[in-house]
Amino acid sequence: MTESKIPPRPKYDDPRVIIHAIIKILPDVNRWFDRKGKRPRPTDTVVALSASYDDDSFVFAKNLEAAGWKVDANLVAALAKINVGSAHSDVLQAWMVYHNVFVPFMRGDAVTTSSRGATVTSVHEMFAEIEIGDPVKGGGYTGGGYTYIETIPFEEATLLPDVPRKEVSA
Repeated sequence: MTESKIPPRPKYDDPRVIIHAIIKILPDVNRWFDRKGKRPRPTDTVVALSASYDDDSFVFAKNLEAAGWKVDANLVAALAKINVGSAHSDVLQAWMVYHNVFVPFMRGDAVTTSSRGATVTSVHEMFAEIEIGDPVKGGGYTGGGYTYIETIPFEEATLLPDVPRKEVSA
């Protein structure tokens, strides 16, 4: 899929990511409700949890208390299991599959970003990212290494088509 047709990639704090993370801890939250003897509808639980969400489980619990929940240590333990990083990976991979996203670069490609030109030193297909670096220059170093390496979403780079691909050592 070409860059102009790809919808924006889901961000770490995207509501879809947070909801996915909440759904993954829902069984633990439901067990907590079962011990209390009153389990609400799952959609009501997800809405309440997402409205109160904070990446600090203590603040998350305080927000739920403010919303009328009777928070205890068991619920805090369930909330502490939330893993937004894992949820982000799941949602990102679903985005890639749904939109047929693939990384159009190879190691050694010369690319430009909004801030600099660089060489692709590695391709991370699983996350649709590339690692870019600047060749080491001067000082008598001839090992072909790279400096100032960073990992970026591939869509932030543009291929420089008239520049031959470089050999990049692993």
